[in-house]
Order: sequence, then structure tokens, then C-alpha cells
Amino acid sequence: MPRLRTGVAAALAAVTAVLVVSVGPAGDFTAPVAVADDLPPGVEQVTLGDRAYLLARPEQGGAGLPVVVLLHGRTDSASGFLATSGLLGWVDEGAAVVAAPVTAPGLSPTSWNAGTCCDDAAHGGVDDVELVAEVVADVATRTGADATRASVVGFSNGAMLGYRIACERPGLLAGLVAVGGARLVACDQGGRVAVLHLHGDSDRAVPLEGTTRPGFTDRPLPSAEESVAPLPGARLEVLDDTGHRFTPAAEQRARTWLAAHALLVATGPAATAAPPPSPSR
Repeated sequence: MPRLRTGVAAALAAVTAVLVVSVGPAGDFTAPVAVADDLPPGVEQVTLGDRAYLLARPEQGGAGLPVVVLLHGRTDSASGFLATSGLLGWVDEGAAVVAAPVTAPGLSPTSWNAGTCCDDAAHGGVDDVELVAEVVADVATRTGADATRASVVGFSNGAMLGYRIACERPGLLAGLVAVGGARLVACDQGGRVAVLHLHGDSDRAVPLEGTTRPGFTDRPLPSAEESVAPLPGARLEVLDDTGHRFTPAAEQRARTWLAAHALLVATGPAATAAPPPSPSR
């Protein structure tokens, strides 16, 4: 497991992520005021108009480092996923600058608009693709990080949004690690983005083989194989005995794969070791 800053993960895990919003004259929601009052050193909230993200950068700064955008799953939060994903360890080791966008307040405060999922974020047409574009640009300006080496690590609904970005704005990302997600949009130009899809063989929420009828999405879910099919060079790896979870094994595989694509600075044996044996398709 990667080393975490002392107290960072524990403190984030203990935080109740409450978005405080103000309401304008027409009832429109404006910028979130705070995610938490006691975010640890090294994690800060940045406001972008009526949206926000959490930023974690190494103590030595972020100049020239890759940008990793962390997109949580439906019902999770930016602070919660930062605490549990293991990616704060990447920051500690100086491997990347990590940004965790915050979902839209008011409409669907824990979901992303990935096309036909999820919830009111999708039904209300929230532009989460543009949010990620603004986050990448702001991180590069604020920290000196390298926006040309930006990637998304997304889980579930966050992975679905990652696919949407790769397919609709391929110039924005150099890489995508999609864990337990599915592609919900057409993909005619996604070949410019390197893709690793990790999927648990026991995933019941977003099944490996897809679904035949709509569930929490507006149409049946494609299989993992169908999701990667239009993306040249995309790699699908199946995680044995794994359900719908972002596991330490997924974090380690994401780390190895991103480092191999120069989208993460290789900082130790875990970053450069050969990937563990895993069924792939």
C-alpha cells in the first residue's frame, strides 16, 4: 500500500462532507461555500464559479507533474473517495497532483452526468465534462502541473463520466482508468486516449457482462467488452473475486499502468513492478 500523509486519510474519512450553498434571487444555486472546515494540510478546496474541487499537491509543489482527476462513484463524495482510494499516497510520493471535483450542488449532489446516468445530474443536463476541463486547466495554472499528461481515475458513475470525456473531449485527457463503470455514449474519436478498464468478476451493480434492461440508468448497461470496443488499444482486466468496489488491487494496478504511460511519476517498486497476473480480454 502507498504511504499516506500522517493523519490525512483518517481525517478525511472522519469528515462529513456537507456542501453549504447560497440561493440567488431566482432560486439558482451558487458556489459551494465549504466541503469541510478541517481539511488537512495539503488538501484544499478550490471554487470555480458555481462548482468546486479538492486539490492535493506534493509538499514540494506540482510543477511539471501529471494531473490525476479522481471521480467518485454515485452516492460517494470527493472527500470520501480521496480518503479511501489510496491516491493521497501518490501525492505524498510526488507522483502527481490529484484533483477531486465536487458534484453539482442542488440538482444531484452525489452523481455525475455520464450520458444516461446518473439521477438528476443526467436528467438536468449538468455539464460535468466542462467541469473536468476547467479543473485540469485550473490545476495547471495554480500548480504548474502538466495538463498534457492529465488522466482520470474514476469509479462506477465516475468511470462512466471518464468514458464520456474520453469520447467527447479526447484532447482533454491522455489516459483513463475506469473501474467498475461502463461507456454510455457513442465513441467515434476516443482513440487518442489510452484506456485501462478494471472490472470485478462479481460486480452486481454494474455487471461485467452488462444488463438487458434499464436499472438506475435510462437504458441497459453495455458489457465491459462493449465499453472498450471502440477505443483502439484499450485494455480490459478482470479482477477475481471482486464486487462493485474500488479495491487496493485496483489502486495498485492503476498506479502501475499510469506510470507505464508516463501519466504518473514512478516513485517506487509498486509503480514499476510488472502487473499481477489477471484475466484480461
